[in-house]
Amino acid sequence: MTALLLGVRLALAGGRPSAVRAAMTAAGVALGVLVLLVAASIPTMVDGHDGREAARAVTPSPGPATATSTLVTAADTTFRDEDIGGLLVQAEGDRPATPPGVRRLPGPGDLVVSPALRDLLARPDAALLRERLRGRIVGTIGDAGLTGPAELFFYAGTDRLSAADGDRVTRFGGGVAPDPLPGFLTFLIAVAVVVLLLPIGAFIATAVRFGGEDRDRRLAALRLVGADRAMAARVATGETLVGALGGLLVGVGLFALARPLAGGIELFGVSVFPADVRPDATLAALVVLAIPLAAIVSSLAVLRSVVIEPLGVVRRSATAPRRLGWRLLPAVIGAWMLWGMRGDLLRTDQEFDAYRAGVAVLLVLVGMTAVLPWVVEASVRRLGGGGLPWQLAVRRIQMDGGTAARVVSGVAVAVAGAIALQTLFTAAERVSTLPNPQSSARANVAIYPVYPGDAAMPQRSVAALRAIPGVQEVSSVRLAPAQRVGADEGAEIIVGDCDSLRAYGRIGRCRDGDTFLTGRTAAAPARTFELGGEGAAPSRWRIPAGARRVEPAPGPTGGALTGILATPRALAGIRLPGAEEEVYATVAPGVGGDTIERMRNVVADGALRSDVFRTDDPIELGAFTSVRRAIFAGTALVLLLLGASLLVGGLEQLRERRRPLAVLAAFGTRRRVLAWSVLLQAAVPVTLGLAVAVGTGIGLGWMLLRVGGASFVMDWGAVAGMTGIGAAVVLLVTALTLPALLRLTAPSGLRTE
Repeated sequence: MTALLLGVRLALAGGRPSAVRAAMTAAGVALGVLVLLVAASIPTMVDGHDGREAARAVTPSPGPATATSTLVTAADTTFRDEDIGGLLVQAEGDRPATPPGVRRLPGPGDLVVSPALRDLLARPDAALLRERLRGRIVGTIGDAGLTGPAELFFYAGTDRLSAADGDRVTRFGGGVAPDPLPGFLTFLIAVAVVVLLLPIGAFIATAVRFGGEDRDRRLAALRLVGADRAMAARVATGETLVGALGGLLVGVGLFALARPLAGGIELFGVSVFPADVRPDATLAALVVLAIPLAAIVSSLAVLRSVVIEPLGVVRRSATAPRRLGWRLLPAVIGAWMLWGMRGDLLRTDQEFDAYRAGVAVLLVLVGMTAVLPWVVEASVRRLGGGGLPWQLAVRRIQMDGGTAARVVSGVAVAVAGAIALQTLFTAAERVSTLPNPQSSARANVAIYPVYPGDAAMPQRSVAALRAIPGVQEVSSVRLAPAQRVGADEGAEIIVGDCDSLRAYGRIGRCRDGDTFLTGRTAAAPARTFELGGEGAAPSRWRIPAGARRVEPAPGPTGGALTGILATPRALAGIRLPGAEEEVYATVAPGVGGDTIERMRNVVADGALRSDVFRTDDPIELGAFTSVRRAIFAGTALVLLLLGASLLVGGLEQLRERRRPLAVLAAFGTRRRVLAWSVLLQAAVPVTLGLAVAVGTGIGLGWMLLRVGGASFVMDWGAVAGMTGIGAAVVLLVTALTLPALLRLTAPSGLRTE
């Protein structure tokens, strides 16, 4: 304990060099702690998101209207690839149920919107959206009713709902728990967590070693006055703990300061409330315990490669080459664990052991960081002569290749993990991104409107769609299920005008009142059918005697839809309970996206809700989209803080070399030569590290897909992009240290005590 306290005193009262070293260590550790605390807050963020979503869920309440009942129906829409959630609400009594975050239910023609939607509606380029959401904004949804501050959501008041058009609720909330994620998404999340957090851990382990040369000289002085090696190690541990614990406190402070800013940040569609950004107690305790432990282990590990004697420090003498065998052991164990996880990654019901997968990937990447110093040392040992900047850089790396490897290890892990993630995304997209089954060359826009009381789409709306510039063809039909009276014979009745019916059958001449039979239907004229789906009161209709049999047409979406084709007059006075409206349109190639927005506006005029989308766009599962956005947001945050951490590390290395650099400058070495040597000193280990990272990432990705039963497909453009980003981060950080280099090479850098 006495030796530890002495180390603490040396760090706090050892003069300016000790204070600077402790400050640099604290800065590096603080950035890592900030990321770890954000990661530890993910469970509470998810719980807060799911809790508020469940609190506003619509839970139908069977029974008659009451003073507290409210009719609701979904009214979601899309504006320029932005999903906007919404509900139509109609009070049935004087004390209607209100959703969380809403003080008063909006009346007919009124809107209550989220703050983000209010800001979107106020933008000059949102005129088409204002045309669709025409109501008067009478309130703003509070935080309790939103999943995040950037969510686009609204409640629109109406007086057109009936019990058949929506759900009757007496309270909001009580939603069921979300379905568990498919196995491959769980697998993807486990890998992503390791990939995103391991670079931060690697940098923290490097940060606690800052200022090693100055510390070793102080330990040599202690050995001179009688301290043994064990005591010197304890003193070094105490000195390192000052920076580590200081960084822990600073990191907690940065987290507390940055937490209120979380509400104004949106990355890849993900936003959170500041109140939800609070670390899970267990994970936070692990972070608090892991930082001092990492400081102790790293401090003792670095002393193994240094001989501290009373007369000085032996660091730069020739040492035995690093051994490769044990460095490969973690990667081999991790690969063995992955190989034992056989399954079918492309089956959405396949379950994977996420913990085992995370540990296996962790071991592989840790093995890569262990191998990296050996690769740097073995490669640099063979580098020969060249220009003066090259010789200065190579000689520096040869003297301390371990430090050079540790500096780039975080970036190398990030790149290797990103490549492995890319291969998983490629496989996951095959499951989660499906070709739209309605895609065809004829119709490329599908519209599914719902009108009050199962009403048909007004002809004025069909005409308005056809009048939009760029719209070439529109077919509007209603599909009603039918059952032949007295026989086990079903049919689909397709109701539309003659122009629309021509998309479903080769009807030839046609006028309103005609009926046609298509396909293999056994229906014959003068037979009676009951119209109405399950749970609906049926109505009867007799096929006219003049109905003609015709050949079916491919249909707007490329698939023939057979049944009974009828024009509106043929069913005059006949109800079509349970009928569904289907509208297909063909938009000319190259037409702007606002054409789809105008179509949405036309359909929204009179419809309770509608779904308008391009049929040639792929369909993505919602869970995959959310996971992908969250991983991209986490990757952006890690790269940002990793770059800041590397900048701290680069400045610390320059500070340690200030005297040799000042001596070189004093003897006439140009500052341009010194600057190039610093850049080359970063470029060599970066090149070697990225080469190892690319190989590891490709191998890990191949193994993950091989284990999952998926074929290996690599996006080489993405690999090149990730590698370039990793190199750019390190080189940009190195370039930012050049002003400090110019300052350190001034004559004042020769001063010593």
